[in-house]
Amino acid sequence: MANESGTLDIFGCYKGLFYAVEVKREGEKATALQLINIRQIQEHGGIALIVTNVEQVKKFFATIA
Repeated sequence: MANESGTLDIFGCYKGLFYAVEVKREGEKATALQLINIRQIQEHGGIALIVTNVEQVKKFFATIA
């Protein structure tokens, strides 16, 4: 199932915090619409980030553990 344009790749709730993750290959950039969605999530108290490897994901979850 394809995502709607601009939708981030992964969504969830961890320890009561909403998060969204956009996964990119090294050197790729988020689209303008993805950046708008990231900003909106952050403005409403959620956590949104762009990652390029699993270590970044592990580090993210370690900071809210």
